[in-house]
Amino acid sequence: MSHDPVQAWASVEAWLGAHAPRSAGVLSPPADPASIAHAEGVTGVPWPDALKTLLLAHDGVDDPYDDASGIFFGAPLLSVQGILIALEQLVVVAGVMDDFGIPAAMDPAAGGPVGHYVPWLLPFAGLEGSFWVLDLRPGEQSGCVCYYSPVEQLVAPAAAASRVEFTAQLALCLSTSAPWNGVLRPFVTDGALDWAELDAAEVVDLR
Repeated sequence: MSHDPVQAWASVEAWLGAHAPRSAGVLSPPADPASIAHAEGVTGVPWPDALKTLLLAHDGVDDPYDDASGIFFGAPLLSVQGILIALEQLVVVAGVMDDFGIPAAMDPAAGGPVGHYVPWLLPFAGLEGSFWVLDLRPGEQSGCVCYYSPVEQLVAPAAAASRVEFTAQLALCLSTSAPWNGVLRPFVTDGALDWAELDAAEVVDLR
């Protein structure tokens, strides 16, 4: 797997262009570097260079509700503005949980359990309150990719050590048709990338 952010994403884009043109077509133009810098300042958390590189390639997707947009294992890439909106949603939910006495139960180290949203979790893909996040807490796993859902009130164990590795996993999964994480298999319907549980997916050679 490539750990170069440009090469890893280029592999994904090349596959989408060849096999899932509708999904390739929903990717938005590049983000404005100034908008990235502004959003980074708003969050108060340094954004990893790999995330900035991805946003400088595509500022999210044209329509996150388009069935062709679930590129990241069913989740659409967030735009710069989408990241800020997602953060607002998560902060509101965290406040409600506080009101009900549900603690953050924050582990000080990245990759540890979290009762509800904390500011060091940076969403980059997802929809309707459930997101793939970069866990930017300090520690050996700082920068790892985790799945966070307020409904489940926890951060799932790290899916990848970094955003680049996460994209590299995606590229490998697409190029080999291998199930990701032993759970999801990619397939294409009407030019759009989609994902299915392993036991429900039709085995199709997409290479």
